[in-house]
Amino acid sequence: MELAERLHRGRLAIAIAKQRGLDTADWERHLHELFEKAGREPSLEEGRDPWMLWKWRRDTLPDWRRILQKSVSDGDKRREDYARWMLREILLDPDYQEPKV
Repeated sequence: MELAERLHRGRLAIAIAKQRGLDTADWERHLHELFEKAGREPSLEEGRDPWMLWKWRRDTLPDWRRILQKSVSDGDKRREDYARWMLREILLDPDYQEPKV
């Protein structure tokens, strides 16, 4: 399973478990470790492309967080969905939270 998919499923599982009143401390620690792996700066041996992707992700996170906030406040559901997808699947934002249903 791809790292982004593991992160997404982990977030969902934790949210569901919390709603049911279960202890999620171990799951949250594991998810934090996955985010650290996804967010670490690549070494020079890994080449330039992984580093460029890492830098792009790091630099654009604040912009996409703002876009999400603005789209929610403006009621722009289409842009909100796209911003959520970017933060969750592409940028692997460690602070992204799924909306409460």
